[in-house]
Amino acid sequence: MPRTRKPRAAAPADVRPFSPDAPDAKRYGNLSTDAKRKVAEAIRDAKLAGASGDEMRAAFGPLLTGPARRKVLREHGFGSAQTIARTYSMYRDGDARTGTRHAREHGANAGALRREAAAAQAAELTLADCRKLVRAAGQKPAAVRNGDDSALRAQTADAIAAAVA
Repeated sequence: MPRTRKPRAAAPADVRPFSPDAPDAKRYGNLSTDAKRKVAEAIRDAKLAGASGDEMRAAFGPLLTGPARRKVLREHGFGSAQTIARTYSMYRDGDARTGTRHAREHGANAGALRREAAAAQAAELTLADCRKLVRAAGQKPAAVRNGDDSALRAQTADAIAAAVA
C-alpha cells in the first residue's frame, strides 16, 4: 500500500514573523503571548506534517533557523521528539561523540586508539592470517608455544597499526 503524505501546514500568507522585512508589529518578538502561541502551533503543525527547514523558512521567514525554531517550540511546550530533532551529541549508532575527528586521529591518544583497534582486528584473525600479515610487513612471525599465541597476536597488531599510521 503506497504511503501518503499528510498535507503540510503553513503559516498564513500575511504572517511571516521571522522575516527581516516584516513590519515591527508583526515580528515574532513583538507579538502578544496568544499570537506567539499561534505561531508556535503553526510551526509545530508544519514540523509534524514533515516540513523541512527550508520549507519552514519559506513559510515563516528566513530567520526561522533550527535554533530559533527549537527555542520557540520549547517556550510553548512543544519540545518533543516529534518536533525537535535529536541532539547532535551522538552518532547514528548511539556512540557518544568525544572530541573532533582530527583530535581522534592525530591527538595525544590517537596512537593508543589505533593500537586498540589493531589489537581487536588481530584477535579476529586466524593464526595463519596473522603469520601472513607479519611476513608481509617484513618481519619473522613469533612462535606459538603451548597454545599461547599472544606474542604473535601482539606482533600482528603492531603490523596492522603501523600499516594504518
